[in-house]
Amino acid sequence: KKLKVKWTKVKKATGYKIYISQSRSFKKQRVVTVKKQAASKIISGLSKNKKYYVKIRAYTSSGGKKIYSGYSNRKSKKL
Repeated sequence: KKLKVKWTKVKKATGYKIYISQSRSFKKQRVVTVKKQAASKIISGLSKNKKYYVKIRAYTSSGGKKIYSGYSNRKSKKL
């Protein structure tokens, strides 16, 4: 199964990190990095009939370091 994650672009962002978990507390999570100025990403390899929680944060690179924004609100989706 696949899940499409959409977000509002951040102007100065270098990329985004998407966190996906079946746990509400994100104890075991999968992290997907999007390194371009995109506004959506399709995540594949997920299980059918499971509930997933998703959160995202933007980052920018400065002097070889990544500076992260805060996390978005957590959203849930059942496949």
